Amino acid sequence: MAFHRLLGIVKSENGMRILLRELEQEPFIRESALLVLKDFDRQEVGQALLDFVNGGETSVLEKLCALENIERFGTQEALDSVVRIIEKYETDSAQIEAIEKAFTILRIHGADSPEVFEFLKLIAADREKHVSIRCFAIEALSSFKDISLYEDLLKEKNEAITCSVYNSLSMLSDKIMKESEDSRGEEDVSYTYAPE
Repeated sequence: MAFHRLLGIVKSENGMRILLRELEQEPFIRESALLVLKDFDRQEVGQALLDFVNGGETSVLEKLCALENIERFGTQEALDSVVRIIEKYETDSAQIEAIEKAFTILRIHGADSPEVFEFLKLIAADREKHVSIRCFAIEALSSFKDISLYEDLLKEKNEAITCSVYNSLSMLSDKIMKESEDSRGEEDVSYTYAPE
C-alpha cells in the first residue's frame, strides 16, 4: 500500500479523505490506511478513528493505531470515546494492549477531568475487575493529586496492585517536581559559590 504512504507524506486534505474512506475496505487495506492516519494531527482524523473503533469489530492493531493518534494529538473531547473503548473491551484478554493504551490516554489527557478521576477510582477499587485492568487504572490515577485510595489498595497485599500504587506515586512525584521546576522563577534559583 505504497499509495497510502505517499498520502501520509503529503498529509493533504484530499489525501486524508481518501485514507478515511479506506477504513471501509477489507482489513488489509484498512490497517494500511490506519498506519498512515495515526500520524495525522487533525481533530477530524482522531474523531473518525475513534468512531471507527467504537463502531464495530476491529483488530488490536487497528485499535492501537487509532489510540496512538489520540495519545499524541487528542484532546479532552476524545475522552468519552476512550472510556467507551475500555468499557467495551475490558473483559477481552486479547485486547489488553489496546486497553492499556486507552488508560494511558486517560492519564495524559484526563488530568483535569473529574469524570475521568471518578471512572479510574471505580475501576481501581473494584476487586471483581481483572488485576491488570485495575493496575492500569491505578497508574492512570497518577495524573491526580488525590492519593486517598492508595492506602486501601496497599492493604489488599496484592503484589501487582502494590507495584502499580508505587509506580503511580512515582509518576505523580515526577509530575509535581516538573510543575515545581517549571513554575520556578529566576529569583527562586539558589546560587552557591564554589571556589576553584
